[in-house]
Amino acid sequence: DGLEDAVAFAGVSKYPARVKCALLSWMAWKDATAQALGEDSAKEKTA
Repeated sequence: DGLEDAVAFAGVSKYPARVKCALLSWMAWKDATAQALGEDSAKEKTA
């Protein structure tokens, strides 16, 4: 099952102030990947 690692985020919903902290590494990876592929990350944000 591909969602096994998602268990780490199960407790985040109890602490809404921590959602941004939990997503920080994902957003950094997403932006770095977009830059490496030469894509404009601003296009994704508007879509």
